[in-house]
Amino acid sequence: TGLIATALGLPDKVPPQNLEAERALLGAALLDAGVVPTLLDISAGAFHKDAHRQVYSAIASLAARGDPVDALTVTEALRQQGSLETVGGPAALAALQEEGAVASNVEAYVAIVREHAVRRETIRVARATMEAAYADEAPIGDTLGTALLGLARLDERLVPDELVGPATFAEEIRAARPLPRLTTGLGIYDGQEGDGGLTFGDLHLLAARPGLGKTASALQIAHHVTHALRRTALFCSAEMSREQIGHRLGRLATPDEIAASGFYIVDPTGPTIRDLAALIRRAHARHAIQLAVLDHAQEIRPARGYKDRRDLEIREIAAECRDLAKRLGIVLLVVSQLNRDVEKRQSPRPILADLRDGGALEELSATVTFLWTSEVGHEDRDVVPVTFSMRKNRHGPPAEWRATFVKPEGRMAARP
Repeated sequence: TGLIATALGLPDKVPPQNLEAERALLGAALLDAGVVPTLLDISAGAFHKDAHRQVYSAIASLAARGDPVDALTVTEALRQQGSLETVGGPAALAALQEEGAVASNVEAYVAIVREHAVRRETIRVARATMEAAYADEAPIGDTLGTALLGLARLDERLVPDELVGPATFAEEIRAARPLPRLTTGLGIYDGQEGDGGLTFGDLHLLAARPGLGKTASALQIAHHVTHALRRTALFCSAEMSREQIGHRLGRLATPDEIAASGFYIVDPTGPTIRDLAALIRRAHARHAIQLAVLDHAQEIRPARGYKDRRDLEIREIAAECRDLAKRLGIVLLVVSQLNRDVEKRQSPRPILADLRDGGALEELSATVTFLWTSEVGHEDRDVVPVTFSMRKNRHGPPAEWRATFVKPEGRMAARP
């Protein structure tokens, strides 16, 4: 085996690992239970350090029982397993929390830990293959077959096999039910029969020029979901402060009604899309939110810069939103601005090309709805006739709904 290791060029090399990513990932889970579902995307064996595998196993066992996950519960679980001192005691868990406090992208850490685990396993398969080839005890075809099978399994660990066979797919089609939807209280989405709504697992876009009630509409939808439907919603206000949103929501519900509802709010300053995605994941894990509203797209920053290519930044934001909605199975409503081109045309009716900063939002959204008015001087009026135009609908036909924006009340009312 020494000859084999020398031939591989690996006699004294440290196995591939990233202990910093392992510590940050475990520490983040100890600090925030919302991280646990992401952590459980990998197995204990993905961690190189034995102590980290022990901590992971304690977290996984707590999550499997539905018990809360935090530093205290994990400490007690390790103590009951007889491995608390093996991992370094409570001080080691405290150190993990310190590293987890600065963890900003747990999904990236999961990818790093997984990749290094696959690299280690690749080395193991290569060693075993070389040993079998040198030993000359089995037909070479068997040796190659074992090696190829091992490598295929490694590929599945990096990119899980999501193929669905024809028989299974056909059975799913036979058993298919109407797409699950979330009603909104607004006719543009719910339809005349009131049996429509926004589809779960999709990104939905609502766009308008300033002052036409797009934030008011989004708040009205969140209010409907949390009060009429008695479900939970998260309103992420990247533009207005919590106090400003509270003033607007106070037109629709009393403080006591809000306190008894499932309305959650966050108003981060200068958020990146990764920040917001983490917030939404935590809210979904803790409060089972059905609706997340991002107000608005142009106030959200990408995770990395693109050298003055705002269209690429918006594409990253849109893709993250689309993937998040699909992964969590929630309705994700993004409010967006329109560019000024719509004001330069004779017709005030927006078109898809009027979406500000490129078409990625339009491309990745299940529905794109414009809010507009033909009224001149509407900025100075308390009551404004408006039109909702759904120009894209992946699951149905385009639609229009005429409404009245009652500014003092912060709500949209249907009109003939």
